[in-house]
Amino acid sequence: MISGVPIETRAKLLRQHGTFALAYSATFQPEIEHFGDERGFIAYRRVRGTVQALADPIAPAEHWPALIEAFLREKGGVAWWQISHPCAKILSDIGYTVNQIGVEWRIDLTSYTFGGPMKRSFRRAAARLNERQDTVVEASFATFEPEALNSVSQEWRATRSVKHRELTFLVRPVVLTDELDVRKLVVLDREGHLVAFAIFDPVYHHDKVIGYLCSARRRRAASHPLTGYAIMRRAIEVFRAEGRSHLSLGLAPAAIGFDEAFKYNRTVRRTLDFIYRSRFFNRYVYPLRGLNEHKESYGGVTEPSYFAFNRAPGVEHLRKLAIACSVY
Repeated sequence: MISGVPIETRAKLLRQHGTFALAYSATFQPEIEHFGDERGFIAYRRVRGTVQALADPIAPAEHWPALIEAFLREKGGVAWWQISHPCAKILSDIGYTVNQIGVEWRIDLTSYTFGGPMKRSFRRAAARLNERQDTVVEASFATFEPEALNSVSQEWRATRSVKHRELTFLVRPVVLTDELDVRKLVVLDREGHLVAFAIFDPVYHHDKVIGYLCSARRRRAASHPLTGYAIMRRAIEVFRAEGRSHLSLGLAPAAIGFDEAFKYNRTVRRTLDFIYRSRFFNRYVYPLRGLNEHKESYGGVTEPSYFAFNRAPGVEHLRKLAIACSVY
């Protein structure tokens, strides 16, 4: 096994084993390196002397232990981010400290409805859309001028705490062109001008797209605040009609909703709890609490997501994660 897996090999493995939300990002995100061969690979990047592995291996599950062992033998100290319980179990069994990093939200498309008090934002969004005569459609980004797409993106970013750069690593940077199997939904006003867009990364199993991750949503500052719900409602309707199983809403970092399942670091746990509750952190660094509350408003389900490390101190890895994600 080697560092540097050809993109054709990665794409083939993705379609067979990319069963988790970050698989597409781990395969194609810029500045990410890859370790493995035609049997599977691990995505990673280096930050301040530490190898940061991204998500589960993209390989058959039975090959994970050997792939992880080979990776650690070559790289040494590795921190693993946004991994599933099975991957965390492998690492815990070989001496890693494993903490929850947050929860992943997802919508089960087979049973989801728009009824009930929690879903009222969807219903209000549909009404506001009709009043404004806006429409939500699926479209190719090639049908829009690059300046229009970039303008929407820049207006949205101007409202964020991280204004001057795209987030990376745990978040796939926005790509304003068409991509393999990625779906793009847009909102157009009554004159046909672009108001907002959303990007949905595919999730695969055995060469079939089984679901999607909403990896980005952007809207103009003057658009209605419920525009995002209108896009998501349309996405749910379209993907459900196609027989997809789920729509992932992604990670809510530091939102710890389950008991720790492994030997964990208490300082890391306390640090995550503190920044999740901190008004200063949420206002000036990153809105962790607001992000989780927004995802919760869709009425989906959660599962724990983990972070693992084999070299102390654990809190230093949190700082390096912020660097990897371009938070600062």
